[in-house]
Order: sequence, then structure tokens, then C-alpha cells
Amino acid sequence: MKDPYEIFKNKLFFEEVFVGWGFRHVTKEILRVLKRDNSETVLEVCCGTGKLSEKITRNGMEVTGIDMSRTMLDRAIKKKRAKSLIFQDATRMSFEDEFDAAIVQIALHEMIPAIRGEVFENMKKAVKKDGIIIVSDISHSRETTINARINGYFVRKGEEQFLDTYPVHYHNYIKFMEIGGVRGFLEGEKIISENYFMGGHIGVIAIAN
Repeated sequence: MKDPYEIFKNKLFFEEVFVGWGFRHVTKEILRVLKRDNSETVLEVCCGTGKLSEKITRNGMEVTGIDMSRTMLDRAIKKKRAKSLIFQDATRMSFEDEFDAAIVQIALHEMIPAIRGEVFENMKKAVKKDGIIIVSDISHSRETTINARINGYFVRKGEEQFLDTYPVHYHNYIKFMEIGGVRGFLEGEKIISENYFMGGHIGVIAIAN
């Protein structure tokens, strides 16, 4: 299977800077939740270039990152952004009761529903009893501020960029939003905290395992 993210190979530095700045408050929230729960070992699913894994590592936690984009993972490995970085399909993870926490950030929305559910269940298996799972993804904003409108525009444009090169990504994003975004996806789970950023368009939701 061709890596759909290969087209970004020469833009990864700029993507990291732009996304890193835009998601700085999201990152702070994820770190806050991990520290609150005294997490020591963390699994990041769909870790991409490993920027979040790097931030978590710098905060004293041991991180294992997995991704099936060779383009993204090669950069993470080159930059040594986590203790362990594995080229792996998240539907084929074999971890069981190994981590205090598992995280997936801005990735579930691009998956077809069946795969999305399978990945989420594998994350649950990977986390120890009484551990936590953090899902950060796109949300329906209830805010009407100018900030919310601007952020909403950039979120939509970020997804629309895949229309020509990776249309299934955009199609799955639309389906994800139809079920209520990240909050709708986690309906029925044991939510222990949830906060929203970027004008309400990005949610960070922690659930008890």
C-alpha cells in the first residue's frame, strides 16, 4: 500500500511548526492529564513524526510510538523522539496490559468506522486496568466567536487538502463528524475529563479503562 503521507515528505518541518503552534494548548492538556494520573508508560498510536511523543518523553515518561506511515515514522526515528518507535498497523497491535496510558491524536477521524473501532479496542487492551485512554480529535464546536470561526476554517481546510490525493481520508472525516465527532465516538465510555480547544473544534477526552 502506498503511503498517502509521502506527499508531505518535504513539508514535514513546516507541518510540525504550524501544527505544533496551533496545538500547543492541546499538548499541554494531554500532559496535564497524564501527570494527574501519574502515568509512567505511554503508548501513542498513530504517532506520526513523534512530536507529541517527544514532549511526553521530555516530561519524564517512557513512550512507545507506533505508526504505519513510513514517511512519518522515519522522521520520528531520525529525531529519536521516543524510546521505542515501531512501524505497525494499529489494528494488529499485540500489546496487552502493558501501559499506564494510551493516546491517539487527530487520527481516528480519518479511519473507516470498522477500523476506528478496532484500533480503539486494541488501545483498551494495551492499557493496564485502571489506566487511561486519551483521545484527541475533531469536534463540533458550539462556540460562535470569531476565534471559533477562524479555527473551524483551518480545520476544514486541513481536511479538504486530502480530497484529491487521499479522498478516503476526507470521506471518513465527514462520517466521523456525522456521528458527533470525538464526543459522539466516545458516547457510552467512562469519561473522566474532557476539554475543548481551538474554538471548540478539537477535543481532548480521557476515559477510564
